[in-house]
Amino acid sequence: MSEYKDVSAFNLDLGIAGQERTIPRSAIIGQRLAVKAALLQGSWGSATIAVKYRNGTAAPADFTSALSLSGSPTSVGIELSDEAVFDELCIVQSGTSSGALVRIIVSEDISSGGGSGSVVVNTGPSDGDKGDITVSATGATYTIDNNVVTYAKMQDVSATDKLLGRSTAGAGDPEEIACTAAGRALIDDADAAAQRMTLGVGYLVYGNTADSTTLTNPGAGTETDFSLTTTLAAGFWTVGKRVRVTACVEAAGGAATTFQLKLKIGSTTLSATSSATLTATTQSHFACEWIATCTATGGSGTVVTACPLSKRGSATLIDTLKQTATIDTTASGTLKVSATWNTALATNIGTLKDFMVEALN
Repeated sequence: MSEYKDVSAFNLDLGIAGQERTIPRSAIIGQRLAVKAALLQGSWGSATIAVKYRNGTAAPADFTSALSLSGSPTSVGIELSDEAVFDELCIVQSGTSSGALVRIIVSEDISSGGGSGSVVVNTGPSDGDKGDITVSATGATYTIDNNVVTYAKMQDVSATDKLLGRSTAGAGDPEEIACTAAGRALIDDADAAAQRMTLGVGYLVYGNTADSTTLTNPGAGTETDFSLTTTLAAGFWTVGKRVRVTACVEAAGGAATTFQLKLKIGSTTLSATSSATLTATTQSHFACEWIATCTATGGSGTVVTACPLSKRGSATLIDTLKQTATIDTTASGTLKVSATWNTALATNIGTLKDFMVEALN
């Protein structure tokens, strides 16, 4: 038979609609609760009272329901379901009844786990390592198998650059395993990209899966961007950060037509190749590799770019020396490649076949 103990009581004026009164979870020990509303004066009228988990949330169907206030009873009450888990209890009043005053009493069942039961520590091991902790209550027994880590050991890591674990197979006490600052720097990285940064092996920023749109006779001396681009976020550049950009272009022109490629961020040129003469309408293959290094950040940041590889087919073009450009590293910028023909001919065409951007550190 259940035995209840009052844990909270307060008066509620039914003349005020929409009231919510919260009872903190810390004030309630038991799992089975009873809520009773006793009429002190006036009549219930159209007012209702409900119970829910906490202020500002709906009442789950399996947790509670409204108190029935039909007719003119002296008092009414409900009992919440067993094994309910909640952070707080909230009494909600809706509707009004002018001049009515009720007494709300919340009680807990101390015979079903709240305030009764026992805790037994079995000093004899059940699994060959540690003893178990058994918590017994009316009608139920719960066992916690304490076979992993002792509290004393957790408080007694004796050296720096160590963590607790097992270096050998089998059950047993935790051991101190070496974990240096370098190891911890890798462990706390959020993902593989961050781990590659920590290791200094770089990561792929952008790599295309299809060719760019083909440029056809943009005009004499007209610099035109290829459609393959990637946007570097604000703050991407830090001092010492190095990026490798690889571009492969198929281009054609006519007799005495020259052709030039540029690496750009937005409208700012980071590096320009030397001009190559296109003597045929058949396409030639161009390959460029740029290495860009940030040497200063801010609104007037600095990026130094070199082009160690610049080829047309098997012929090496004049390598581009290091070039310095000023960019705003606090803003995002679009990285892209442009092409320029010095004449306007219908045979002037170009396609960016490969565009890859890698962060090297």
